[in-house]
Amino acid sequence: MVMEVVRSIIIVKVASNELFLTFILSLSWNLLYRLPSCQEKRDLFYNILLESFDIFFRKVKVKIHFRDKPWMTIDLKTLISKRQHALADGNTCQYKQLRHAVNCAVKQAKPNYFQFQVNHLKSAIPRKW
Repeated sequence: MVMEVVRSIIIVKVASNELFLTFILSLSWNLLYRLPSCQEKRDLFYNILLESFDIFFRKVKVKIHFRDKPWMTIDLKTLISKRQHALADGNTCQYKQLRHAVNCAVKQAKPNYFQFQVNHLKSAIPRKW
């Protein structure tokens, strides 16, 4: 049986962040203030934020397989996916930059993972293993 987990992550760009902030600041909140109950105000505010969030920010799905290395993170898989898209599009300059970024990220992820594991074992009580 092949087990995989699909997780959604949100890609945030600085431009999207600024546009989102400008949009939220430019909204007229008078309707919100006129609602009678706190629950209705909360629901309206929440719906406005969710809808605007969906407009300004992009979701990316990343599959995590049981065969993945233990140090493989969602950020690393996203970076690899971007690299592969650049290769498929024939954008060699971007591909080389992303290849370098992936190599650096992998070199950083491995020691970080193993250091985390060692620290966890140092603080764990062997009796409870």
